[in-house]
Amino acid sequence: MERAKTGKELLQDEAVDGRAAIADYEANHGSEDSAAAYVLDAAAVRAFPDGSVVNRIHTIQKALEQSGVQEIAEVRIPGGAQVLALRTLKADGSVLEPENIENKETVSLPGVQVGDYVETEYLLLEDSRGPRSRAFTASAFYFQISGMPSHYATYTVLAPKGTGLRVDAHGLKLPEPRVEGDWEVFRYEAKRIPPFIPEPNAPSSSNEFLPFRDGGAGTTGNDALVTVYADAFLDRAHITSEVEAFARQAAEGKKGLEAVRALHAAVMKRVSGRDAGCRRRRPPRWRRTGAAG
Repeated sequence: MERAKTGKELLQDEAVDGRAAIADYEANHGSEDSAAAYVLDAAAVRAFPDGSVVNRIHTIQKALEQSGVQEIAEVRIPGGAQVLALRTLKADGSVLEPENIENKETVSLPGVQVGDYVETEYLLLEDSRGPRSRAFTASAFYFQISGMPSHYATYTVLAPKGTGLRVDAHGLKLPEPRVEGDWEVFRYEAKRIPPFIPEPNAPSSSNEFLPFRDGGAGTTGNDALVTVYADAFLDRAHITSEVEAFARQAAEGKKGLEAVRALHAAVMKRVSGRDAGCRRRRPPRWRRTGAAG
């Protein structure tokens, strides 16, 4: 639909030209002491009024050593992604593409050697949380990579005007989103980012030490909790003829509080659950298992 209406691919205006990114890297790159380097690390996110999100991810990596070839030649594609580019860009200018990428999460790119580039670009849709939860949270974007320098990193989030886009930065000072026409927009870019060298026994979670940001919009507090429950039980809350018949039979002509108690008891008999419904469980009895008790 986007292509038919505008003649462009989704988030095309936010796309980065891969050839231009490589030319800029070759003219301005810093030290190449690592096994591989990120020439481009770009992500653009567009949120829709219902809370669904589409991501446009574009990365280019260069193999600097033989060990880097092994690291970047195997590419992981998320399930459901629409691939826009997946190829080896040889140092002599030739382009090699894998023969078949359908229904594969990892793809081995052909002919990757030291000095070559690997380019990956795809669109990935994330469904809305539900009809009531029109909120969204963009995936965290890291502006520094462990063990690998990044020449150019850019991140953009677009949300419809009035969404209330907010940004949560970790280890970074970032600008606030601003209004551009019908959109609330957050943009940030960084260049010549050195690799992060983790210390021995450092925390396993990247959130502990790498600068990143995430953002989104939606309700906060109890309102958000109510909408989550509303969406989770929407399909189960319809009053069908079977539900009405069950309620009449359980109430047996009772009125008011007596009818509520009778209906509750009938439901507890029908749906006991792991804890036997709402019936109180007896605490477990402990026994001695040896001299130490």
